[in-house]
Amino acid sequence: MRYADPGASTSQMPEMVPRAEFDIVADQLRKVMAFMHKQFGMTMDAASLSQPQPPPPPPPPHMTKNNAANRSRRSTTTRGQC
Repeated sequence: MRYADPGASTSQMPEMVPRAEFDIVADQLRKVMAFMHKQFGMTMDAASLSQPQPPPPPPPPHMTKNNAANRSRRSTTTRGQC
């Protein structure tokens, strides 16, 4: 399928996507949205997308990357003793 040039007039637009293909994709998108909402409580309606979202809270200390590795490395080092 060809894509339209954003600056082209509507008379130069390519043919539309067939309705059957559109319905298949729209149905798959609805399933994904329902899954996201069920699993994560996410909504993707236009109103929520236009609102600025607050940043996610920082992860708890035990979930941060390499925390356990850093702790074990610290306990085994012999800093200052040559």
